[in-house]
Amino acid sequence: MLDDTLEYLRDDARSEAMFLIDLSSFLQTICSDFADTGHPVAYVGLARLSCACRPRALSRAVTNIVENAVKHAGNATVSLGIRPADLVEIEVVDDGPGIPSALLDKVFEPFFKGNDARVQDSTGFGLGLSIARDIVKRHGGSIEMHPRQTTGLRVLLVLPHKQLLN
Repeated sequence: MLDDTLEYLRDDARSEAMFLIDLSSFLQTICSDFADTGHPVAYVGLARLSCACRPRALSRAVTNIVENAVKHAGNATVSLGIRPADLVEIEVVDDGPGIPSALLDKVFEPFFKGNDARVQDSTGFGLGLSIARDIVKRHGGSIEMHPRQTTGLRVLLVLPHKQLLN
């Protein structure tokens, strides 16, 4: 069942066309959607940044990460920046309980829920981060997770700053 589900999602992401979007506006919309339902999610970062991506798939990836932050921390801040070598960085931070360093890679495995790390909520199937990682990889990028210094988690999506493909 898992293999079939992930294969379906991979095929869906592959078939979506690349579009040039304003990534800043795109992320602000995701944050606004959460804020409209009463979740303290904020956007900080660049005012404009055009980037080619598969918008529906990328929205799913970012939403999955923000959803986890809201579920486990009650809040999230999403930011956008540019790294050297023409890379785009989307950062999602929260001030929740975080995830122990030993589990940071394991949370990307399908059906792993990290109950030892963020035990307050037992909903979901443990597929959100696995799906997010797959989508980011399909965009030619990577996803990183780092504990914050005091509490919380910092999730980085690093994507190539592509021009629109013909």
